[in-house]
Amino acid sequence: MFSDVEVEELRSGVDDVISAAAGSRFDMNHTWSAARNGDDELQELVLKGFHDLQYHAAVFTRAVAHPHLVGALTQVIGPNVQLHHTKMLVKPLEKGAPFPMRQDYPYFPRTRHSLTAASVHFDDATEENGCLRVVPGSHKLGPLEAIGPRHVVDGENHVNWGQGLMVAARTRCGSSAAPATTCTRPSARRSNATSRVRRASSGTARATPPAAGTPARAGREPRTTARAGTGRG
Repeated sequence: MFSDVEVEELRSGVDDVISAAAGSRFDMNHTWSAARNGDDELQELVLKGFHDLQYHAAVFTRAVAHPHLVGALTQVIGPNVQLHHTKMLVKPLEKGAPFPMRQDYPYFPRTRHSLTAASVHFDDATEENGCLRVVPGSHKLGPLEAIGPRHVVDGENHVNWGQGLMVAARTRCGSSAAPATTCTRPSARRSNATSRVRRASSGTARATPPAAGTPARAGREPRTTARAGTGRG
């Protein structure tokens, strides 16, 4: 999806954002409380994250409009896509935090379920360092019951799928996992247990909503950047 040169520029951009935030009030640990699960040993887990990367550096602004990234999103959403948000996630070596199984839908509910994320990895993603794990076809189940404030999904309560059916989406550096994940597809990531940091970012988009009283049709241009919240996209 991205060339070696582009990946190196993006990797440097991620490192610059992390360095600039070090020691400031923005230098926070974004590990999910559900991942710690009350275990003292898990309190040491770390996950660095920042949103709206396109406002941090021009390299990310160019990346969200990259033809390959837009192409992957249009394969899932359709010809007209609108940027919703971007983020980066950095898992430090040996203690990079996992993500429990969840859907994006509870955080960004859309009536047409078009919200789709394409993750781009700046380091090879493996099972050992916490690659994306999904259940093929599970997005067809639609929104599932979410548990607790972090909206975790309990796969064991669904007869048609569960942890045993999860597939590891191992991804080469510069490529996108899945290649894109819809808001109703349950996904999870394990901890980074390796001796190397794992860096990735994602661009999340939705179908461009039609104007009031106007049916959606091909060829319409995206309008303004969407914000988080409920909507028709």
